[in-house]
Amino acid sequence: MDWFKQNKFIAGWLLVTLIGVGLLGFLFMSAKGAYAEASDAYTAKVSELQTMQNATPYPDEENFKKMQELQKAHQAAIDDLQTRLAKTEFPVVPMTAVKFQDELRETVRRVTAAAAAKSPPVSIPEKFYMGFERYQAEPPKDEAAAPLGRLLKAMEEAVNVLIEAGPDSIADIKREPLPEEGSDKAAAAQPPQPGKPGKDKDKENDLVKRTSIDLSFIASEPRFRRFLNDIIADPKQFYIPKNVSIKNEKLTGPPKTAPDGNVPKPEDKDKGAVVFVVGSEKLTVGVRLDIVDFAEPSK
Repeated sequence: MDWFKQNKFIAGWLLVTLIGVGLLGFLFMSAKGAYAEASDAYTAKVSELQTMQNATPYPDEENFKKMQELQKAHQAAIDDLQTRLAKTEFPVVPMTAVKFQDELRETVRRVTAAAAAKSPPVSIPEKFYMGFERYQAEPPKDEAAAPLGRLLKAMEEAVNVLIEAGPDSIADIKREPLPEEGSDKAAAAQPPQPGKPGKDKDKENDLVKRTSIDLSFIASEPRFRRFLNDIIADPKQFYIPKNVSIKNEKLTGPPKTAPDGNVPKPEDKDKGAVVFVVGSEKLTVGVRLDIVDFAEPSK
């Protein structure tokens, strides 16, 4: 005790050192304990993850039944849509090559009469033959007669929709050859479909088939707009406007002055008929339509 009294500074320093060593020891043990807990938790999570990765999942029976019900409902909705789409097309009717030629002549007669009966009449080319000029003098192959008959019906419907819209004239109508016709052009007209070859590609081609036709005509903007709206909404055949090209007969803007050279004034409105500045021009239109054939759902 006397030594501590005589060496107060050294005694104080030793006391502070002992307290510091004790505090450091406490902190070290606390850190070691926290590290051990974190390490154990990490090891447990790694073990759990490895177990989940290596485990073979097995569905719960109730969830498995729900999944089957959803699959059935999904397939039923697909079949219903496919059935309704398959009804928006002309069916393939068996016919001979000679019968097709008779149908072709009758179709040309009906379309020509409909164009002449329209008020004002719709002008059509003198040698208009619905894009089937090849078969005007010779019959098609027997195996091509029925598919060509279906295509003819779809093309007649498209031309009738155009005539009802009231264009000034129909300049031309062209079509892609069908594979059944057996020509080189028919093979070239079938572009390769994107995707993986094999069963999936064959299945896709079996579900949806398309044949393109090109219509060229001259019409005002409202008449052209009516045709486009009506062809999309046609209930007899499913058409897809693929490409549309439009050329206005007036390539320059309207004049700022009236025909007499004077600038129109507001008070001139009551002096005569209204003269439209824009909107009365004629359009030269080219439309490529895809005629779509949907397969019936498999039973």
